[in-house]
Amino acid sequence: MTSAAVAWPSAGRDLEPLRATFPARVVVDPSAIAQNFRALDASIDAASIAVIKADAYGHGLFAVADALEGAGCSTFALAQGEEALRLAKHLRSCGSEARILTWITWPGEVSDLVERGIELGVSTPEQVHAGARAAHACGVNARLHLAIDTGMSRAGAMPEDFSALCATAAAAHGVDVVGVWSHLARADDLTSDGQEATRRQIERFEQACEQARAHGLTPSVRHLAASAGGLAHARAHADAVRWGISLYGYAPSAQLEAVRLIEAKRLEALLISLKRVPAGSEVSYGGTWVAPGERWLGIVPVGYANGIPRTASGRAEVAIAGRRYRQVGRICMDQMIIDLGPASEPAPAAVGDLVEVLGGRGPDAREWAGWAETIPYEILTSFGQRVPYRLANSSKGDDSDR
Repeated sequence: MTSAAVAWPSAGRDLEPLRATFPARVVVDPSAIAQNFRALDASIDAASIAVIKADAYGHGLFAVADALEGAGCSTFALAQGEEALRLAKHLRSCGSEARILTWITWPGEVSDLVERGIELGVSTPEQVHAGARAAHACGVNARLHLAIDTGMSRAGAMPEDFSALCATAAAAHGVDVVGVWSHLARADDLTSDGQEATRRQIERFEQACEQARAHGLTPSVRHLAASAGGLAHARAHADAVRWGISLYGYAPSAQLEAVRLIEAKRLEALLISLKRVPAGSEVSYGGTWVAPGERWLGIVPVGYANGIPRTASGRAEVAIAGRRYRQVGRICMDQMIIDLGPASEPAPAAVGDLVEVLGGRGPDAREWAGWAETIPYEILTSFGQRVPYRLANSSKGDDSDR
């Protein structure tokens, strides 16, 4: 049966197809993200920065930014300069003056970033000089956040090099140092070792801020904590917390569920095939699952090309009408097979039934992460590739920011 012949069911909510020829879709609720932001922001005595990198963790960059700004967010952070430029174009076209920070940039885009007022995270004197050259070329001061490596061993100047970074920034023309920042490596680790590691990072960060002031710099925003630090380490809040995974409905770990969060993304598909197979039938590539008796099998039209982790094969579950069914055999590129139970009983589902793959009454990203032996971050940013995207409570798709 072709996907075009399958219609979305209408069980209690709008399930009109986004594309009649694709029997799956991602649905995102920006209002849930806005509500999460308000709850997180109210939980701290500091400002809040919304991290909307990687297409807002796979939730749709522009829709999420608009919802967050409506909830009172005034600063956004994105890893890639190219994505920051796209966001700036969108926000400025809407009359927004929200601040935008990015920290992975290439020499050829620095002038565009500076000209558009995008703030740059910098780790080296060479990056400071690049900002100064861009400022001279476009006549707009470069706004920089100096990064200090406090123990993550990723971005940031090493502590012994941070003074030189400050000195370079203080001497550069056309440069405004508006921030000092770093990142916690083990903020979600509440063991004694983890908390000691975080304490050391906080101390190094505080020392770096003192160094900046000693060089005559007056950064207005010091930011160290992301979601885990924001929820678990008040001393790490400084001037602002960068909220990431928690915006989208997930605490960084089960031990950090101090704020009630709402999941904002779901992946739905239609059951496109139902068949009865005899006992002993081998299922999917490699025959890794064998039917223990005569069984009903269904096909769900999403696979690892849509972000379904192949490593979850044989462990994952989906939901139909609120009931869980196990995925069996190896997950394929474009589809996966589910065991619907013994064929001695009537089939519990029919072709065209709604399958909740992620969210709703189906498994959440934390469950998928457990099956795939990864983290919810990876699940959220992968689920839905190539799948039509729409906003909750809207009959229209929205691929403009994908």
